[in-house]
Amino acid sequence: MFYEEMKSGKFRVGDCYTDPLTGKKKKAFVTYEKDIPRLRKQAERDLQDKIEVLIHGEHHAVTSQIITFQQLRDDW
Repeated sequence: MFYEEMKSGKFRVGDCYTDPLTGKKKKAFVTYEKDIPRLRKQAERDLQDKIEVLIHGEHHAVTSQIITFQQLRDDW
């Protein structure tokens, strides 16, 4: 995870992840107005959520629910 200040005075938090479809390394960023400890922690959580959505899709990151074999079979 890395932090950088932009020319506009905002700061952004970034991290690298591997795209499961292509196998390539990619970067994801979130941007915030200020660089204070509370927002850094929030930015880290938001960035992890964003990467989770990019890797697994929106449904997996929003809610991780238990599904039965029957539901899986019906969906397929």
